[in-house]
Amino acid sequence: MYALRHQVYENPETIKQALQPLKKHGVCDSEICMIANFHMESTDEVFALIPSLKGKKKKLEEPLKAVLEELTKLKNSS
Repeated sequence: MYALRHQVYENPETIKQALQPLKKHGVCDSEICMIANFHMESTDEVFALIPSLKGKKKKLEEPLKAVLEELTKLKNSS
């Protein structure tokens, strides 16, 4: 019930596709789950809330920015 009430995105498959590019950059499933569920607005926020990604900051900055933009679009269209 909680999950349905707080569901932000309509289609889980669309979210999975939006997050998929991060796997190519070494982001693990648990980190991807946090990115999807915390609804962060900036890469700085991601690196602050997920410390394990800080070591990959230079490598992840641009792909992460693109993913956050896509998630925002999907959230707004819901």
